[in-house]
Amino acid sequence: MRTLLVEDQPISRDVLCSLLKARVGEIDSCIAEGVDEAVRCLGVHGSDLIFADFSTGDVCDAGRFEEIVSNAGAAPVIALDRRVVGAHLKRAMGAGAKAYITKTSTRELIDAAIGVVLAGGVYFPQTPSDEAVEDPIGWVQSLSRRQTQVLALMMRGRSNRDIATELGVSVATIKLHVHAILRAAEARNRTEAVLKAQAQAG
Repeated sequence: MRTLLVEDQPISRDVLCSLLKARVGEIDSCIAEGVDEAVRCLGVHGSDLIFADFSTGDVCDAGRFEEIVSNAGAAPVIALDRRVVGAHLKRAMGAGAKAYITKTSTRELIDAAIGVVLAGGVYFPQTPSDEAVEDPIGWVQSLSRRQTQVLALMMRGRSNRDIATELGVSVATIKLHVHAILRAAEARNRTEAVLKAQAQAG
């Protein structure tokens, strides 16, 4: 697999490469520390998967992240960020990126999000500004149909593996849904999310 990493932090590059190698085997990585370099790399080598970090070089400048996506062709673009920045998240979604991942996320979450993208899906975290702030219990209604199914099974005490088996998806995918549920509920763990959901149902 040919990848493009628009990322200037060696540690982050190493983590991404190790996760990809574990998933797909050998990879051929092109490293860019700015948009112009990234576009040149895409023009010469192309890519099967692109990571673009908003905190690298000029990626954050007006129109520059969008330039990477527009030159990506059929290759999915995953946006990286130091933390969730609402404006960057909206830009990533609007430009056509397939995922937005913070570098404070666990390796497991990053790996699961990459897996979702490679399988043709998308991953975008929910931010507090996306929630129904006027209605503190409206978070359940904000969940997707699949997330609602996962929550219902969580409320029955099912493990991630049990939920994955019942819904016919991977454990990694369930972990992504659980992460989104915890964010929506502003919960620190599964138990807290379930208690909040039970309080709403009651």
